[in-house]
Amino acid sequence: MDIALEEVCADHGFDAADARKIVDAKVFVPLERSEAIPDPGTLAEVKDLLLCTLQDKN
Repeated sequence: MDIALEEVCADHGFDAADARKIVDAKVFVPLERSEAIPDPGTLAEVKDLLLCTLQDKN
């Protein structure tokens, strides 16, 4: 989610740290290195969901 959030915010000129403050979210810190590399399909899906939220389309 963090990678998707960073990318969506960067694409729209918004600071991801500010977005996290709005929803009181923390940066995800993976327990294992393998968890730090997202599946491309999952990343795309999460980005789409974040964009829908940003555009207020449910």
